[in-house]
Amino acid sequence: MKSYLKKILPLEFKLYLKNNKAFISTVILFESLYDGINFVKYSASGVNPSRKSKEMLESEMIFYYHKIEKGMVMPNPRPKFGIKSIEHLIKLLKIYVQKYGVTETANITFKCLNEYVIFNSNLGEEVSSVETEIKKLRQIEWNNEIIAGAKEVEKSEILGINSNFENLAHSRYSLRDFSGENIDIDLVEKAVEIAQKTPSVCNRQSSRVYLYKDKENIKKLLKHQNGNRGFGHLADKLLIITTRMDHFVGSSERNQHLVDGGMYSMSILYALHSLGVGTCPLNLALDNSSSIKLKKDAGIGNGEALLMMIAIGGIPEKTKVAVSNRRHVKEVLKII
Repeated sequence: MKSYLKKILPLEFKLYLKNNKAFISTVILFESLYDGINFVKYSASGVNPSRKSKEMLESEMIFYYHKIEKGMVMPNPRPKFGIKSIEHLIKLLKIYVQKYGVTETANITFKCLNEYVIFNSNLGEEVSSVETEIKKLRQIEWNNEIIAGAKEVEKSEILGINSNFENLAHSRYSLRDFSGENIDIDLVEKAVEIAQKTPSVCNRQSSRVYLYKDKENIKKLLKHQNGNRGFGHLADKLLIITTRMDHFVGSSERNQHLVDGGMYSMSILYALHSLGVGTCPLNLALDNSSSIKLKKDAGIGNGEALLMMIAIGGIPEKTKVAVSNRRHVKEVLKII
C-alpha cells in the first residue's frame, strides 16, 4: 500500500510531507512505539529465570560472571565482593545445566565461581555459602582447560609491539569497486574472531554476523538497501550485522544493543581490512515495515535488530575512492 501511494502521490505533496514537522513527528512516534513494544517482547525483561531461553540464560550468566572478573581486577579488590550476585549466578548455572547441559558458557561460569572462592581464600576469607554450592557443582564433569577469571599482563602486551592503528585507520576506504576475486570464507571467520574482542556491555556479546555467498540471494537482499546501486552487484559476498535483544533487560538498556552492535560493526570493518578484504558498509536505516521484509528474506529472527550490511570483495589494483576531508579535530573534540 505504501509503495503504491508513493507512486501516485504528486512530487510536490511528497516533498511537503517530507518537510512537514507534524507528519514526521507522527511517523517517528509510531515507529518508536513499535520499537519499544518489540524490545519488550524480545528482551529478557520480566522473564522468570526458570522460563528463560538458552540465549537469555547465557546472557545473564555472562553479565554476572563478568562481575566476578571485574571485581578481581580492581586496584584494591574487596573480599567477599558481590556475594548476592554470586549466589544468584549459582542459581542460574544450576537451572542452565539442568536444561541445556555443560556448554562453554556453563564451563566459564563455573570457572569464574571457582576462581572467586580461590580469590577469597588467598585473602584469608571464607565464603562458606558459595563454597558449599561449589563443592556440589564439582561433582559435574567440567572442562578444566577453560580460561576465565583474571590474569596479569605486561604493559607491552597491552600496547601491542607491532600494532599501528593510525596506519590501519587511514588506509581503510569504503570501496565501491571490487576485483571479482573470491573471498575465502576462512578470512571472514578470522575477521569475526578478531571482532569478538570488541567491548560490549558487561561482556554480553550480543552481536551476530550473517554471511551470504549465493549471488542471486545477495541480489535479492541488496534490493532492500538503497545505497548500493551501480556497484552492489560487484560484491563477492554480503554480511548483515545484527544484535540480539534478548541479551538486554529493562528500559535503561533499550538502546544498548544498538551501541554494542555499532562498535562490533566497526571492528568487523577494520578486521576485514587488516586481512586484505575490501569492504563497503551499507546503512540499514529502514522503517519497521521494510526491516521485517528484509529479515524474512535474510532468514533473521524478529528478536534481532538490524545494524548494517557490509558488501565485501577483492581490492582492485587501482580504484577510485571518496576523499573529502573529515571534520577538524577542533570541531569534534570538546575540552571542558
